[in-house]
Amino acid sequence: MFTNTIVAASQFDSAIEQSKEVLSEITDTFFNARSLLTFVIAIAVAIILGRIIAAILRRFAHALSHRADKSQDLREVNRLRRIETLTILTVALIRMILVIMAVYFWWVYAHPSQQPTALIGASALVVIIAGATIGPILRDLAYGGVMMAEHWFGVGDHV
Repeated sequence: MFTNTIVAASQFDSAIEQSKEVLSEITDTFFNARSLLTFVIAIAVAIILGRIIAAILRRFAHALSHRADKSQDLREVNRLRRIETLTILTVALIRMILVIMAVYFWWVYAHPSQQPTALIGASALVVIIAGATIGPILRDLAYGGVMMAEHWFGVGDHV
């Protein structure tokens, strides 16, 4: 009985030491100056690229808007307004992709010994939490996207 207790205590001590090593490794890899600087630079580059691309796409949408305002053909106006809306939605999508790519780059650059697939697995938890938190917003965006894709409503329709 006493030897079983000693073995269990030994295994418990071993588990605690392994946990300490893992936490120490996480702290060293995530909270060091190189890792934080890489993360900040990657996010800054993503934000700057996102702003540049957004400015270009907004100019394109603005040009479409002027062209739609000048057009007399209702079908052409509807087509141009749909393209304008899809262009504005593309801005948000591109920005999101750039941030995801920045986080992935940071992970691969700052943690070369670890597998990048671990980031994908760990992000599943974040996706679940974010999905539950902003579920109503995502649902409304999905419904709006379906309405646009299926052409349920046109420009000038009263809803």
